[in-house]
Amino acid sequence: MEKIVFVDIPMYKREPLNYFNTGNVKSSLDKEILYPINAILSEMIEEHDKLKVVLLKTVTGKKELDSQTKTNARIFEDELDEILRGKNVCVDYVHLASAFDESKENHEIRFRNMLSHLGENCELYADITFGPKLIPMMIFFVFNFAERFFNCHIREIVYGKALHNVQTNEAHSGELYDVSPLYHLNNLTNSMEAASGKEAIQALDMFFSL
Repeated sequence: MEKIVFVDIPMYKREPLNYFNTGNVKSSLDKEILYPINAILSEMIEEHDKLKVVLLKTVTGKKELDSQTKTNARIFEDELDEILRGKNVCVDYVHLASAFDESKENHEIRFRNMLSHLGENCELYADITFGPKLIPMMIFFVFNFAERFFNCHIREIVYGKALHNVQTNEAHSGELYDVSPLYHLNNLTNSMEAASGKEAIQALDMFFSL
């Protein structure tokens, strides 16, 4: 099965962290990485897998920021290539740039561009650790569309939590979380039917008790 990964690329310089055995994922990768999703891919990718990585880059028009974004995208490729070294895996890197603009028109452009890289019956992953705050919302919309109309399977939506030094504000350690339950919770609330708010809360309580 083809795997498609959407990665939100940061616009600023970030420091790599070690996510070994942390959060709710408990990754076995014991090394510093910039992108938490690579800790997941190190374990999920198998021989002969076909992998498409969509690198979501934000263009500001400011030379220094756009140069750093380009560097950060290259870091992702270098990290994953190193992790997959020795495995017979076909990786296709797609650089998808969009303006740093939260207008309705730009949302539509970004959404359509992301949809254009979906495939039928694929496994979907995402890393929402970095980038503009609205990108995770867009990824949720894209995944919902993919699940309903492309028969895709949502595997993991990864978020890397950084713990900072109080005095220097420097990140010193990380925690790795799969936040895909939030995606499924959103889908649940959108599809629920209830005669009242009270009945809806009761249905939600039943869901949480499972």
